[in-house]
Amino acid sequence: MLVVVVCVILGLLISNFFAGVTISVFPRRAHVTPPPSLQAALDAPVGVLSYQLLSVAGSATRTAPASGSVQVNTVAQGTVTIYNTYSSAAQKLVANTRFQAPNAKIYRIHTAVTVPGMKKSTAGVITPGSVQALVYADKPGADYNISSGARLTIPGFVGDPRYAKFYAQANSISGGSSGMMPAVAPADLKNAEVQMQQELSTSLPGEVSSHLPDGFAPIAGTLSLQYGTLSNTDAGSGSALLTENATATVAIIRTSDVANAVAKLQVPGYDGAPVNFAEPERASFSIATGTPYSAKAPSLSLIISGISRVVWQFDENQLKQALTAKNKAEFETIVRTFSPAIAKATASIRPFWKSVFPSDPAQIKVEIVDDGQ
Repeated sequence: MLVVVVCVILGLLISNFFAGVTISVFPRRAHVTPPPSLQAALDAPVGVLSYQLLSVAGSATRTAPASGSVQVNTVAQGTVTIYNTYSSAAQKLVANTRFQAPNAKIYRIHTAVTVPGMKKSTAGVITPGSVQALVYADKPGADYNISSGARLTIPGFVGDPRYAKFYAQANSISGGSSGMMPAVAPADLKNAEVQMQQELSTSLPGEVSSHLPDGFAPIAGTLSLQYGTLSNTDAGSGSALLTENATATVAIIRTSDVANAVAKLQVPGYDGAPVNFAEPERASFSIATGTPYSAKAPSLSLIISGISRVVWQFDENQLKQALTAKNKAEFETIVRTFSPAIAKATASIRPFWKSVFPSDPAQIKVEIVDDGQ
């Protein structure tokens, strides 16, 4: 008798330990083919296929022999990271937008940049949208050189709610000088400049890839590099430290936005529900061959490859919450509320005799099933 009781207790403990639910979800899918082209507009309004610009800055240094000195008046330059904690919408900053350092010194961007919108998680955690840009001091002088981490504001937003929500953080702003500096032979300057630009043209495209926001892909044929003015500072021992700054800018697009645009063209009865490509990592985008591209162009012709199906999207957490503590008999009814995203779903409850879903959503596991359709 004791053995039976022990076995029953042990069985209950084991069943509780392995308790849980696995929901097998078959999302709705539809076959599509790459259209000849799609028109995408820069920072377009909702309802229009939109692309954004991503900028990443970097710098390279070289030392060169110096002999004597020369009078110079150079402006400080460097990179900043601009943050958007104001809204989920992207914000375009026009060329010559001013940034003000804590010491009241003014810096400007020479080309327009678009700061992506912020993201807010279901838990309310805000991740700022950010972009890197090259800035230049308004005037020459060493007092415009500022250390990494300094926070810059945008004077043009004073009196606007955006003033406190848009800001920049200096990565490195240096090279400002006014007075006598080491003299470097023109041939040495040119050689160092060529080497640094080659280094930056090799490294920055990789940096762009590492800074891609989740869910976005670059558009091939849109990468451009902007080089700053060569700066020269005294490195001591008869040498000069030369610095070259650069910004790489590329057009990027959200893959789910492209999937939505393709579905509108090719899926009968499509109602605009959230979709993405079944294998978004295989989708690639480029501009039409022979089409000139400018970062200032309001639109571009997008060529797509590597796509075969779109898949409807749903919120897994919402599904788990909807099933929490519900009777198994309600399962089909609850799943139907996620139509058309979910074509069908099955539930496996452990232990098998339980008829109620767990009260803890963490015990509900969602598996996405690709049935090849």
